[in-house]
Amino acid sequence: MAEYRTSPDPQKILHMLGYVDGVDTDREDLVPVVERLGPRAMEGMMAMEGKLVVESEARGEVRGEIKGRADALLEILAGRFGSLSDRILEAVRSADAAQLQKWTSRVLSARTPDEVVGL
Repeated sequence: MAEYRTSPDPQKILHMLGYVDGVDTDREDLVPVVERLGPRAMEGMMAMEGKLVVESEARGEVRGEIKGRADALLEILAGRFGSLSDRILEAVRSADAAQLQKWTSRVLSARTPDEVVGL
């Protein structure tokens, strides 16, 4: 820790904060330690928090987009083929964005839901 107290290098501070963040430490426990390291460390902690919030929001947006694609594909499948099996529902709900896009392009030419998802 002395290395971080004497070093003006914000990258070292961010490295330490990234390590601590991986340990699942509450912010309230971290603030007194970071304050002892000085204002640059506090700036580093705030920058790290901002980065984590942005990353978390981006992951949430991707999950939301995938869920929307899955819901749309299920609606199209049900409209075209009627009731869907649990196997089809599970396959679509657990698919990634690339797979959903591939399956969506198959809907018009497939004869069955199984053919759409390749089951």
